[in-house]
Amino acid sequence: MGQDEYIHHHSFYITKELRQALHGHKSLILWFTCLSGSCKSTIVNMVDGRLHEKGISTYIGW
Repeated sequence: MGQDEYIHHHSFYITKELRQALHGHKSLILWFTCLSGSCKSTIVNMVDGRLHEKGISTYIGW
């Protein structure tokens, strides 16, 4: 049994292009990985603040 049979494409009504038009900028994913206790949360909060100051919409998913 291959892994491909568990992967299904979904068509969403709200596309990436619609989200980008709404927010006025392209979308991007920043993925922070590191050891526990290595200040990831501190760095993420600083980056989030800087992006917010520039008018860029953000979402932090823990």
